[in-house]
Amino acid sequence: MPPRASLAVLCDSTAFWCGLITHSIFASGTSNYSHPDSVVADNGHVFIGYQNLSGKTGGGTSTIVEYTMDGKVVKTFSVPGHSDGMRADPSTHLIWTTSNEDGNPSMATIDPKSGIVTPYTFAKTPHGGGYDDLYFLLVSCFLVCSCLLSYHVIRIGT
Repeated sequence: MPPRASLAVLCDSTAFWCGLITHSIFASGTSNYSHPDSVVADNGHVFIGYQNLSGKTGGGTSTIVEYTMDGKVVKTFSVPGHSDGMRADPSTHLIWTTSNEDGNPSMATIDPKSGIVTPYTFAKTPHGGGYDDLYFLLVSCFLVCSCLLSYHVIRIGT
């Protein structure tokens, strides 16, 4: 039988065991940020996007929390809207977040070194919804378009 591996998970319970994998709490929300969604690891840190009950078509803010690998908070960043997609750009190490997957999409980049958050807005989308997850491949970034009726993927770059 293979040895059990450790895996950090976000949940509201104490450590538990399931099959061959043990789980333990890595981080928890607070009164300032809640409802974790996206997780990204980059440059020896973990970034978790908390949606804070913001609306899926805009309104409110989400909080991105930067942690050390042992779960200590380094910095918090506020981004507009309901953050649902998050990735680290492998060439710049900026954290990209997408918000408002059901409509009125926005995006922000976070520079963890300087602490600067740069928000972006989009023109009305051709698919009628918002943007959800994203992925970097070579010199392109792919964005998942989402709405209640259809799903598409677009590419930024060549």
